[in-house]
Amino acid sequence: MDSSTSPKSPQTPKTTGGYSFDVEAQESSDAGDGSPSVSSGAVCQRCGTARQTVVFRQITYEVRQGRRRAARWQPLLRDVSGYVAPQELTALMGPSGSGKSTLLDLLAGRKTAGRLAEGSSIRFNGRRPTSAMLRRNVGYVEQTDTLLPLLTPSEMLLYTSELKHPHTMPRKDKQQLVDALIEKLRLQDCANTTIGSSLARGISGGEAKRVSVGLTMITCPAVLLCDEPTSGLDSWNQHAVVEALRDLARGGIAVASSIHAPSPDTFALFDRVLILQRGRAVYFGETGEACSRYFAEQFPALRPMRPWEGVADYIIDVTSSKHLGERAASEFADAYAASELCRSNEAEMEALLAAAPHQDGNSHKHSRARSLLQLGGPQGTITPWWWGLWVLFRFRTVRGYSRPVWVLPRALSPLIPVFLLATVYWGLGNNIDVLHVTSIAGVLFMWTTSAAYGSMGLMPTIIEERAVFLRERADGLYTPATYLLYKLSEEFSVSLTVTVPYAIAVFYIVRLQGSLALFWLVDVVTTAVATVLALLVGALAPNQAVAGMALPMYTTSLLYFSGFLITWGNIPPYWIWYSVIAYLRYAWGALMVNQFEGDRNIPAYGGVPVLQYYDLENVNKWAWLGWEALFFAAFTAAAWAALSLVRHQRR
Repeated sequence: MDSSTSPKSPQTPKTTGGYSFDVEAQESSDAGDGSPSVSSGAVCQRCGTARQTVVFRQITYEVRQGRRRAARWQPLLRDVSGYVAPQELTALMGPSGSGKSTLLDLLAGRKTAGRLAEGSSIRFNGRRPTSAMLRRNVGYVEQTDTLLPLLTPSEMLLYTSELKHPHTMPRKDKQQLVDALIEKLRLQDCANTTIGSSLARGISGGEAKRVSVGLTMITCPAVLLCDEPTSGLDSWNQHAVVEALRDLARGGIAVASSIHAPSPDTFALFDRVLILQRGRAVYFGETGEACSRYFAEQFPALRPMRPWEGVADYIIDVTSSKHLGERAASEFADAYAASELCRSNEAEMEALLAAAPHQDGNSHKHSRARSLLQLGGPQGTITPWWWGLWVLFRFRTVRGYSRPVWVLPRALSPLIPVFLLATVYWGLGNNIDVLHVTSIAGVLFMWTTSAAYGSMGLMPTIIEERAVFLRERADGLYTPATYLLYKLSEEFSVSLTVTVPYAIAVFYIVRLQGSLALFWLVDVVTTAVATVLALLVGALAPNQAVAGMALPMYTTSLLYFSGFLITWGNIPPYWIWYSVIAYLRYAWGALMVNQFEGDRNIPAYGGVPVLQYYDLENVNKWAWLGWEALFFAAFTAAAWAALSLVRHQRR
């Protein structure tokens, strides 16, 4: 690259605790050219992060359209090549549907549908990227903001910093990063305002967009990809966001961003631009005069640029219109493919790939050691699972506890069943006689059933949080296992705590017999199984409508095989298997044995002892409690698999 066009080196930043901070404004401008000043702001750069050059060549990406035999592969991108270099800010431009988002998704490894054609190549420092590397070293700002509505921008940034920086980094240093970034993105006025949602007023849309950009900037990625980060912002805020991206690039990060209709001043902040039309590249090179000169020389019959028209708007307009004697937009791509500029770019990419092995060290062994150091673990997260669990609990659960609308439904949902059981069956459990056996069995049946149904209200939470989970998982904030442990601990901290007073109240008011400890433990285990089952269904279901139908249907089906409505001996042989895997059968059976064992196992049904009648005479109540606990382990493993493997987002 010619020295006249190479990016300027940033000043040496301040350092604190092994991390660098560049929080003071720096100004530079070309002598007398009237270009806007360059203000560096909050640039956080983790020590030791290797620079990454992204080279993509002959990218042809196809999706399947149509159904069954009539389906065919339709290309969204065709032979697109280019690169994103450290210390450069690259723009992706083109009309809607030209393939900008598709290309960014491919570079970030977030495509879940379609296929790359043979010969397509994406390399990070000359190597094929792994999913763990992408999660750790590539930041991605998506078009849709996925923020936590209960947090403030300051808390949201600190929460992300806690999960993306080593847990050994002092918290004051992380807070300093957040404060500097808030200043850079001009979020001071809303830093302590709740983000909110569509149903709860909070910060503005422009402020939310800048918070989304900040989440990626604070993670110190080696590569930063942004999909329309300025959408919905006015020109002043657009310039501020792009200026922040440019300053981040100057710190050594490779930054690429799609952008729509930038102002001339904003477009001038970019070093390079890739212009796409109908999935093909029509230009890849420097911005400004070099871009204008290319089109003027290649297509002299193009209309002149209007006085009020910026270079970016002009190029997008003429390449997507039918100028030059009805020239189609595809002809611009053909002309670029045959141009000297394209050949020069190909030579530059060859040179970048040839130099790539030397960027990470002098040997493969040294390169791999640095790679593993940057990843922080095989899952692409830098913090251990226990730290991630603690941060999730500290920022998200504690904030939920402060809201009655979150705590009260969880704490009071069992209150109505407890009230009904205590008042309708007051003192019934002590009447061990023929007249009351069925009623007592019904009390125990309703006790287990209430625990199973009471946890269904938790199911929508995992669906509502799905967009946030997918973004944070892709960003490498935590693993699916950590998220699942967080959700379980969040729910258990309330639901299992209230089982103690509720179980004691029902046991003594109804005057049930046997072990209070087992009665309470059955309630604990049943609640735990129902909770993780709700999370499993939420992870599997594509939306709340499906989940809201599937979970009640499944739980209701278990009631038929719990042993109360129909005894084991009367279940049709072809349904025995379902009774074996019905966890409510083990909960209710253990409670029945606890209530009627020993001298309380009286002849009741035609002289048949109670436990014999219900086929429970040889049951060990503690063993059946253990069998029910195994369902918790099985459903937990299934929920982890669903969070890890099921892809609801097709892109």
